[in-house]
Amino acid sequence: MAPPLGSPQENALALTVPPAGASAKAADGVDAAPVPPSQWQPPAALAAVVGAPGVEVSYREEMTHDHYTVPMWQTAFDPRVYMGKPLGRYGVTAFATVSITRGDQVLGDYTAKVHVERNYGMYYGPTYMQLEREARSEVRKRLDDELLRDRTKLLGALNSSAPPQLPDTE
Repeated sequence: MAPPLGSPQENALALTVPPAGASAKAADGVDAAPVPPSQWQPPAALAAVVGAPGVEVSYREEMTHDHYTVPMWQTAFDPRVYMGKPLGRYGVTAFATVSITRGDQVLGDYTAKVHVERNYGMYYGPTYMQLEREARSEVRKRLDDELLRDRTKLLGALNSSAPPQLPDTE
């Protein structure tokens, strides 16, 4: 059953990502099953960052559903409706954040937001599941692109023992 319209559906994941082949540890330190492939994973180019000891990757994803229907008085006697004119729109907004930390040090913090919408008619229309898959795929692609752009900064922050310098605000 789909969640009520307009209500956010959250999928929060906070893992200490282990080296390949080991099991994941949840944020509370309890052993968890390995992360299934359907969950977001950082790009392969960042395996050194994520597999480092003490590095924690936190991922949060939120989906919001939208629905618009053309008022009945506009479509009731319109013959174009029977020939495929849209009766409304379904939409899904995906918002995701990724934080990469080591202890109290934030190595990287990334966000992405995507909105996908499609018209529906009397004889056709997408499902929310199709729109969710498309939005989820696009938001994860954007996060992956941001992470790949910052890979040298992340590797540098991982190799330095000093905390990163904050820019002067004066």
